[in-house]
Amino acid sequence: MIKRNAFDLLMKSARGAVNTVKSAKIHSQPPVQSAIFSSTEMPEIKNTSITFDYLLQFDGGSRGNPGVSGCGSVIYYRGSEFWNRSIYLGDDHTNNYAEYYGLIHGLIGARELKIKNLLVEGDSKVIINQVIGKFNVKSPVLIPLYRKTMKQVEYFDNIEFNHIYRNKNKRADELANIAMDSKTTQ
Repeated sequence: MIKRNAFDLLMKSARGAVNTVKSAKIHSQPPVQSAIFSSTEMPEIKNTSITFDYLLQFDGGSRGNPGVSGCGSVIYYRGSEFWNRSIYLGDDHTNNYAEYYGLIHGLIGARELKIKNLLVEGDSKVIINQVIGKFNVKSPVLIPLYRKTMKQVEYFDNIEFNHIYRNKNKRADELANIAMDSKTTQ
């Protein structure tokens, strides 16, 4: 497990755009690519065992890339669906744009539900790796979405980001497709 200072990660990824960041812990378990944020310096590897009751899965899609786009977010409590959103984003957005919005809306939903410890899963390796600081965000369109995401992350006491395969993200994918098919938000 890799632990990094949240401020340093944000400064690197957002190229100095973030001035301060409240400490949040981001946890990972191999082989998923993740990182832990903490306000203190910590060793490179540490074994942490946190059990999360809440799981957020998100997805986004774009037909044409760019094209008709929508996103879906679902929160599970101990394996049962607890909350969901299906959001139509418009007719001219990319898949990564839609993925970020799925994540942002899911984090906002978790925040509104006052969830403080959250496991987050998505099938976009690009978005997951950007959020954990492994990849830089270079697209001028995605930088503001990355910043919105990181602003939401500040709220949580413990948050873990994991990449999953599409076949494990079916409900969030279904919600994104509902939004694109109906061109409505539910």
